[in-house]
Amino acid sequence: MIEKFMDFINSYSMDKKRYWVLKDVYDVKKFEVFWAPNNKWSLKVDGNEDWLAENLGKDEFIEKLNENKCDIAHLEGQMKGDILSQSLYAKIVVDKTKDLLGQEEMDKADDDFKEFNKTLISTVEKLLKKPKLKLVKHDE
Repeated sequence: MIEKFMDFINSYSMDKKRYWVLKDVYDVKKFEVFWAPNNKWSLKVDGNEDWLAENLGKDEFIEKLNENKCDIAHLEGQMKGDILSQSLYAKIVVDKTKDLLGQEEMDKADDDFKEFNKTLISTVEKLLKKPKLKLVKHDE
């Protein structure tokens, strides 16, 4: 489940950085976990200046958590709480926007956004297609 939470945070977090404190499975050490956009995960012992891992991708970071016997379930619980908090805040923003502008405006904005994305994807796909070139030899 940790992978799904990490992907969700990386894709949808409203914050530019995230931070959690977790313990090891023996409840002896504490660790600090940092996230920054583009799947940059960092880990250090709480209160220590030296990084155990810095700016790792998701898979390498999970390996580092396991190497250090971090309590991944504890981290999952904190991430779940953050995801729920951000989701509830987003719901409040949507509800207040509906109150302010009305459902019709929300629907129009949603339709416009979907159309923009469709056009953008289509344009990028066209740009990425390589033209098929054929070598033609002239008769001499």
